[in-house]
Amino acid sequence: MLLLRFSEIEQIAVLSFIILHYKITVLEEPPFAHETAEERKMRVLAAQIQVVVKPIRTPMEFTPREGANILAY
Repeated sequence: MLLLRFSEIEQIAVLSFIILHYKITVLEEPPFAHETAEERKMRVLAAQIQVVVKPIRTPMEFTPREGANILAY
């Protein structure tokens, strides 16, 4: 049986809300202008394991999805 703490459930809910209402785009940076889509995927999904797992610096743009009314909540 999978047991989750309240904070874990809350994090899943927040991430679900963001993904539901926003299109997330990884912005291109000059140092990575030459990389392919597969190389970008590998870079974005790479993580540093410390006390917490955190993604490597990845600038992103959040664009509201068509028809998403985030002010209704």
